[in-house]
Amino acid sequence: MSILEIDAGNTRLKWRVTKQGDVIARGVVNNTSPEDMVEAIAGEVESTEECWLASVRGAEVIAALSLAIQKRFSVSVQIPKPENGVGGLFVNEVDPARLGMDRWLAMLGARKLYPDQPVMVVDSGTALTLDVVNGAGVFQGGLICPGLKTMLKAMADSADLLVMPPEPVLERGLTFASIQAVQNGALTMAVSLVEREAERFGQNIKVILCGGDGQLLAGNMAIPVQLEPELVFEGLSVALKNAEREE
Repeated sequence: MSILEIDAGNTRLKWRVTKQGDVIARGVVNNTSPEDMVEAIAGEVESTEECWLASVRGAEVIAALSLAIQKRFSVSVQIPKPENGVGGLFVNEVDPARLGMDRWLAMLGARKLYPDQPVMVVDSGTALTLDVVNGAGVFQGGLICPGLKTMLKAMADSADLLVMPPEPVLERGLTFASIQAVQNGALTMAVSLVEREAERFGQNIKVILCGGDGQLLAGNMAIPVQLEPELVFEGLSVALKNAEREE
């Protein structure tokens, strides 16, 4: 069976098609209208037998996106529901739904790829989220901070003379010009946060990076990290296969 899997974030939509567990196509679409995003996918995907959708967008956008997918591909759209204990992930302090879909699925994906191992999941996109799960699969808590582009936009919006280039170059460390200092400052803050939290939990923890800026962070870390760009998709498969077993 071919499955169209979609991860719709605040800035862009990632998709891939799997068949018997193998990825046969993938792509990224910048956020526009739900109909235009689905048409962009249809330009690469002729047909699919099923669709799995995960999104952090609002209910109206998710509903519109689901409808556009149903009309274009004539398939049902499966959306996971965060529940405690799925995939061996236990969120005991709060309702898993209050974590946000992306955080829950990323942790599920980490449990799937690195079972019985303590993990720190860092998803760097519009926001930077950092979540820790111990070796028994119990959620230990997390942090949410502005993502790199969000930090840069906030600085540019707050200072009249700061004009960010369309494609900022972020490096770690001290620099001279104000604009470059702002860019380097954002990256250094993000990287230092991850390194500090990893140090607190010790050498046994596996630090896993995903999200749009995951590769940039990974290339500037002073600690061992594992880049898993499709971690949310891995969690999506765990969540929906569990739902199928319960039906």
